[in-house]
Amino acid sequence: MIKSSLISSNHANPNLFDSMIIKDVKFSEKARNEKFDFILEYERRLSSYRTDIRGFSTKIKVNIAQYGKISLYANNIKINRVREWLIRILVVIMEIHHNFIESGNISSYIRSNDFIPRTSLYHNIRSNKTRKKIYEMIKKIVQLKENLNIKNVDFYFPMKLAYYFDRFLIPVPNLRCAKDECNMPLLCPNEDCESLKFEIKKDVTKRRYYLKCSKCNEEISEETILECVDNHKYNFNLDNSIDYIFHPSLKIELYRIFHNLELGYNIDNDRELYYIHQNRLYRKDQSEKLIYNWEELPAFKEIPKLDELSKQVKKAQAKNITQILEKCNNRVGMCRNCHLNEEKDEICLLKIFAKYSNGQAHPHTATEFGDFDFPQQFSYGLETLIGIAKSYGKKPTRNAKKIYATEFGLLTFKNNDRLIEQFIQLSMEDRVNFIMVVVGRVIDTGLKATLYELAKWKKKKVVIISPKHLIPIFSYYFKKLVDK
Repeated sequence: MIKSSLISSNHANPNLFDSMIIKDVKFSEKARNEKFDFILEYERRLSSYRTDIRGFSTKIKVNIAQYGKISLYANNIKINRVREWLIRILVVIMEIHHNFIESGNISSYIRSNDFIPRTSLYHNIRSNKTRKKIYEMIKKIVQLKENLNIKNVDFYFPMKLAYYFDRFLIPVPNLRCAKDECNMPLLCPNEDCESLKFEIKKDVTKRRYYLKCSKCNEEISEETILECVDNHKYNFNLDNSIDYIFHPSLKIELYRIFHNLELGYNIDNDRELYYIHQNRLYRKDQSEKLIYNWEELPAFKEIPKLDELSKQVKKAQAKNITQILEKCNNRVGMCRNCHLNEEKDEICLLKIFAKYSNGQAHPHTATEFGDFDFPQQFSYGLETLIGIAKSYGKKPTRNAKKIYATEFGLLTFKNNDRLIEQFIQLSMEDRVNFIMVVVGRVIDTGLKATLYELAKWKKKKVVIISPKHLIPIFSYYFKKLVDK
């Protein structure tokens, strides 16, 4: 829309102004579009236009600068005449916008508005070609919302564009055999490996993604022939083997755009899930309870809450978190039943949580997944939570978060110590229904939101336990359970 700012003059008459600036960031583009013929009423004179503002003996010159900036220059411009002209122009533009909506021409309506180029989403995408996808993305989301029986729509989104959306999308490897509807996982191309697990990496020099085998580090960056677990040969294409889940930060930006454009729809960050799979945009409405608080788990019902502990206990257990590793040095051959032996000095995160639930610890074995099992009897039945454990790690040198006098490191969406990768691998397992994340570092909101979004994507229940939760859990363990 047109915005205006008035520069006051030194004239005695307060109704007179030396100049008036009218800004419309799409003005120059609209001037070339036949849908905005009213702009052509201006007479082109070299680098300026002349307005049809009535009430003056001479016309006022209008300079068109970059981004559609319009400057009116004349002496003794009467403010009431300028307002009349501005209001008339605004009414015409509003009528055009209204007609776009009435006729269902959402694409033209979106492009005729200047709000999107002023969003942080637009500015954080460093590619003009990729920025154009924002407009198409909005149009496709409107299409999905208008037709709730449609689950997905065409949306061409190659990797070379997805690369520039990196902070707004969660890329997920999806290597599946498509031969004869097989849908079995693809194997690492290294004949000596046969791993099924891959990580997504960024090549900043070529501005693209590539895949790396989690076991042998073999890289896959181009089209090649891979073999699936059922021995099918499959023509692998990297572009079709990465899914992109909308990060909550993208949904928040889209919510602001939808709200500002008054499209009649909103983005529900909690219930709606959007992702791109093989050049199609999908929408899911998720109402099932998937996110749990640690206090809801039966194993922790008897534990005193954090605010019930003394300050001395809080400080002691916060310090204790820094000394508990993911797994001890003597784990070889002993880890599975470690919580049953009487070696009280050998304590790790896995042992503590296995002890709480009579579960099992099995860090990264070839036949099992996750770091530990955590069986829980809920009112609706037995759930076996599969745990991922991340210890305190090294003492932080920057971005430290102090909790009860102890400084904790920070895990983020960008620097997450492979937590996202492990979470993705577990969420892809059909045998996993509930995931527990135990971390001896602070998880920022962006990373936490990412894990929740991944859980919704594959309909996995999830609970996240971080230092403030570990303090009462550790306190109860060392006071009540360690001596049993």
